[in-house]
Amino acid sequence: MDVLNETSTELKQALAEQVKTARITDAKRHEILQAIENVNRPGVRLKPAAIPQLMKPVTWFPPMWAFTCGVVSTGENITDNWSILLRGLILAGPLMCAMSQTMNDYFDREVDAINEPNRPIPAGLISKSASWIVTFSLIMIGFIVAWTIHPYVMYISFVGVLMSHAYSGPPLRAKQNGWFGNLIVGFAYEGVAWLTGSFAITQGVPSAETIAMAVIFSIGAHGI
Repeated sequence: MDVLNETSTELKQALAEQVKTARITDAKRHEILQAIENVNRPGVRLKPAAIPQLMKPVTWFPPMWAFTCGVVSTGENITDNWSILLRGLILAGPLMCAMSQTMNDYFDREVDAINEPNRPIPAGLISKSASWIVTFSLIMIGFIVAWTIHPYVMYISFVGVLMSHAYSGPPLRAKQNGWFGNLIVGFAYEGVAWLTGSFAITQGVPSAETIAMAVIFSIGAHGI
C-alpha cells in the first residue's frame, strides 16, 4: 500500500509540474490541479446526484439490446417470458454495464484529472473509495438479479466482472491496446449479453446460429 501511495504521489507531482508549464488558461490550470488533488484524496465522499454520471446511462443500450436479441433468437414467446426479459435488461444495462463504467472511472481517475476534470472523481463529487462502494454494490445486486434468472447467469455475470477488470485495471489494462481492448468490449457488450439472453430462456447451450450471430455482432462492435 505504501508503494502505491508513493507512486501515486510521484505521479501527482509530475502531472502538476506539467500542467503548470502547459499553454492553457489559468482557470483550466486551476481546475486540473484541483482534480489531481481530488483523485487520490482519502476518505469517503459520495454526492448521490453524481452517481448517474459515474454510471454513464448512455452506454447501457448496446448490452440491453444484445440481451433482447438473444431472447428473441430462441423463438420463444416473449410475452410468456417477460419477467426474464425485464430482469435481464436490468442486469445487462443498469447493473453490469454501469458497473463496468464505474470501475473504469476508478482506474482512469488520474488520466481523467487531465482530460476530463469534470468527471465525478476528479471533480471531487465522489471519492475513489466511494466509487468502489458503488461498483461493489452494483456487482452484488447484479449477482442477486442474475441468480433469480438462473445460477449459471450469475456465473456468466462473474465472467463479465473479470472482463471489465481486464479492460480497465492492472495488470492487463487491455484498453491500452486498441485491438485487444476493443475486442473485450465488443464481446462483453454484445456477445456475452446476447448468449446470456438466449441461455436465460432455454437454459441450455445456445444454437449454432445464435452463437454465430453473437460472434458476428461482437466483431462488428469492435472499435465502436
